[in-house]
Amino acid sequence: MNRFLDACADMQGIRDPLLRADTVGSFQALLGLWQVLALQNQIPPGARDSSFAKVIAPFAHVRQETEVFEAGRSGIDVLLSAAQRQPDSRLQEQVVELLVGRVRTGTAALPFSPAENFLRVYDAQRLFSLDTLFGIVDRNGKVATDPKMTKTFNEALARLSETDISRGSLSPEERNTFAVGYWSQRHIEQERKINADKLVKGAGKDPRETLAPLVRDSLVGILYSYYAPAGAQLLITNPMFVRSHDFIGPEGSSATWRSTEVAGSGWPASAGGRLTGSLIALPYAIAEAEQNFLMPRREQALIWSDLVPQMIVDVTLTRWRNIQPDQVRWVSLHIRRGRLLLAAAALDPSIQQPVLAAYSRFSTPAGVEWLRDQLQSGTFSKARAQVPPSVLFALACDPALQKVSPDVTSEEIAAMVSQGSPDLSPDTIAQTFGTPKPTLTHSYRPGLLYLRTFPALMGYSSRILAETWESNNLYYAALADETGVPANELDAFVPEWNRSAIENIFATHLEDWPAILRSLNTTANAVRQRSAQAGTAAAGAASEN
Repeated sequence: MNRFLDACADMQGIRDPLLRADTVGSFQALLGLWQVLALQNQIPPGARDSSFAKVIAPFAHVRQETEVFEAGRSGIDVLLSAAQRQPDSRLQEQVVELLVGRVRTGTAALPFSPAENFLRVYDAQRLFSLDTLFGIVDRNGKVATDPKMTKTFNEALARLSETDISRGSLSPEERNTFAVGYWSQRHIEQERKINADKLVKGAGKDPRETLAPLVRDSLVGILYSYYAPAGAQLLITNPMFVRSHDFIGPEGSSATWRSTEVAGSGWPASAGGRLTGSLIALPYAIAEAEQNFLMPRREQALIWSDLVPQMIVDVTLTRWRNIQPDQVRWVSLHIRRGRLLLAAAALDPSIQQPVLAAYSRFSTPAGVEWLRDQLQSGTFSKARAQVPPSVLFALACDPALQKVSPDVTSEEIAAMVSQGSPDLSPDTIAQTFGTPKPTLTHSYRPGLLYLRTFPALMGYSSRILAETWESNNLYYAALADETGVPANELDAFVPEWNRSAIENIFATHLEDWPAILRSLNTTANAVRQRSAQAGTAAAGAASEN
């Protein structure tokens, strides 16, 4: 950690703003990729400290662009080796496969895979493949030039040169806002001036010096593409969004190590603005920028700008990869068990008290009294509709309720417990289906805290409300088990379900947080209907054969 802090301090001392931006951008992007691979357990726990140290080592005392190029290349090799991959000519393909898996062609029944969405965003940003950039340097002045690689590089450079953001119609106020990203524009302009012929033929300066800014963009772009939500619009329509990331900030106010923020948005010519600061809060910042392109189908009164980014990050951070079928079944059984406990409490007064005692840890006293009234009056369906899935799951996990009103569901849970699978441990389930809480815990590590839903008081507290809502991922797991969606396809289905749930939010007042649960139920009904139709069609086709 001391080496990390020393490297940060050294980079802050680089006087050339363009060199500093390239160094910091490459450095932070590589650490962001290391974080993703560690979170996905692609890097074994025993290799994390050593690989982290190896990634940051080349960035100490950087003083020229050639060193940035070599540090970026070295970092990719370290990450692949730590993930037990062999660095070879397929660097880009291996990195994408590690992050989001292999490409699966989408069909009418199966949405686009995360790899397809990743590549679509990466291509829309007109970024260069790492293989192309490294290959040009390797072949420079040593062996014959690869015509295919040269053609690929020239085409990518031509696409970059064609892209320009019009500034002619900007008002004075807009020009001032645009000027905040001065060094970002300088960064883009120097890339547009690259002479492909001289570079490929080896004439002029060291090609690593010319290509270092492009390497930075590619590394940062990989991280952007990973965190891009399903149906991303801003990253598709603004091809300069990645390159416009401002690591420097305005004069006299360094943004290099600040939290990521959205800047310059709100007027048409800004093309959605840009991100400024470090990459530490990139998942939330991208979600915050993209939420402007999501529209609720009906009116809603919740704090959209705080709620929706958190709902997006809940899915984009983990990408629902490496989910085991037993884990999906485990969550589904617990939510079902929670509902059965409520039903038993409505029928048997002796069960009601322990259930309400457990429920009181997740609700206010007024909420507990409301649930008591509903159970005593026999309106179980109304009571169940107001209890979040995270609370149902927690009730089923409560040791005090394990032997209360035993049923088939509790017996199946007990049978799974007896297997002693580490995949079903509380920590593993929390990391797999939990949500990140950067405001509450100052970390993007997913988890389940089982806190009471925080009241919406505007400003800072509305983000806490969004972070204390932990039900969505648990709900999607139960829905997948119910509709028979394979665990290895959830990375394609869940982002689409999440997008639909966001658009279905219909809230009538500021405290109407059950609107999120209603939107989940609306989405689930549509999924069940499609699943039933697909089953009917499959049965009809089988009978004809």
